[in-house]
Amino acid sequence: MQRKQLESELSYLKAQVNPHFLFNTLNNIDSLIGSDPELASQSLINLSDMMRYMIYDSAGNLVPVQKELDYIAKVIALYRLRYKAEKLIDFRISGQASDHSIPPLLLIPIIENAFKHHSKKYSNEAISIAITMENKILTLACSNPYDDTAKIAVDGGFGLETLQRRLDLLFPGRYTFEIVAARPIFKVSLQIPLM
Repeated sequence: MQRKQLESELSYLKAQVNPHFLFNTLNNIDSLIGSDPELASQSLINLSDMMRYMIYDSAGNLVPVQKELDYIAKVIALYRLRYKAEKLIDFRISGQASDHSIPPLLLIPIIENAFKHHSKKYSNEAISIAITMENKILTLACSNPYDDTAKIAVDGGFGLETLQRRLDLLFPGRYTFEIVAARPIFKVSLQIPLM
């Protein structure tokens, strides 16, 4: 009964991520419609691919790491369309996904948080995202400039708090999740076992 309750809560928490991502993505596409309809159209195709992943591929408890990485790459490509600075995002992947799996949509709240709260939208290399896979451990290190005195609109997102709860349920005592807010840089690092 306790296991069923945890599974139910985990499903609820996973579902929380999807609307948050969808709202952010639709806002990105909306910003492109007037300025570049072709890019907006390509963005809708990317959104369609991402929704397919979110609805069908991520329905189970685990997904192949490579599918999750492909999904993240599409998300980042969509964000790249929105900003003018070519080198705003430094995105790196190292190591081999092999036949490993992870829970779906687990990494995206950290990445979305970096885009949502970075304070230098037109500078070069403002956001750094590094994913490494080594010794059956996946590490995500993400950093962005931020200004803790700036007012940021709250849109009802779930973000890092929901992620923390998911990690507690999925990897009790087997993960590392650190947030360091030392102005002007906000850093998040996550380590989870590959399955």
